[in-house]
Amino acid sequence: MDWLDRLERFMPWLDMPGLIRTTAFLMLIVFGLDMVNAIPSQTWILWGEALEAGQIWRAVTFLFVPTSSNPFFLMFELMMLVLIGDGLESAWGSFRLTVYYLAGALAMVALALIIPSFPIGSSYLNLTLFLAFATIYPDFEILVFFVLPVKIKYLGMLSGFFILWTIVTAPFAMKLMALLSVANYLVFFAPAAVTAIRRGAVNYNRLQKFQTATKPRDVARHVCSLCGKTERTNPELEFRYCQCSECEKEGRAFCLEHLKAHKKELEVTNGDPSC
Repeated sequence: MDWLDRLERFMPWLDMPGLIRTTAFLMLIVFGLDMVNAIPSQTWILWGEALEAGQIWRAVTFLFVPTSSNPFFLMFELMMLVLIGDGLESAWGSFRLTVYYLAGALAMVALALIIPSFPIGSSYLNLTLFLAFATIYPDFEILVFFVLPVKIKYLGMLSGFFILWTIVTAPFAMKLMALLSVANYLVFFAPAAVTAIRRGAVNYNRLQKFQTATKPRDVARHVCSLCGKTERTNPELEFRYCQCSECEKEGRAFCLEHLKAHKKELEVTNGDPSC
């Protein structure tokens, strides 16, 4: 993307290598603090009313609140997050991944200010990371719950369906969250998708034209000017072309039987048998 290249030249400090790994580590710390009742996770979540009251740290700390409250599921969540982060960083580079992640985070902060009474965690933002990974590595296989091998593109489709279902059926706040959560995904992937669709349409039209041009036409090459028989209707016949004065330069086709009749007619009318 040209705009990302320009942004990287003007804002190189946005490059944060290992951002997702660091986020996963901080999630583990927040989970541990909540488990020992030192600092409850509710202290960190994004909440518009709290932001307006001066608790500005929530605009950042909500990123570190894990979705899982069970240690087993937390381990799976963090492993997936690190896997996805490493994969995206390898494909994009750390700068683009940072921009993608921060764009999603800013969308969530905007939502908190729009609907200040609605608490927001990091689940939808991390879901957009998963969608990006599934788009770039569609055939990558993971073991769901360490047992069932599944290609990640199918889980990505399921996640996309979940977001669409939320947009269609959920209350307004959830609809808005689902829409804003995929804003970064659409900004990064929609232009490429539109270009691919257009290129596919152009290639399809070219293929159709080529197939039409190369398709054998069901048209006879030789048609007798008198009886209308062709090599298709009567493959046993032979055809000849006459270029006499009456038939002109282009000539006319005749089966052998009617070519003889044509010659006789010329002899009678013109005294010219040189057909």
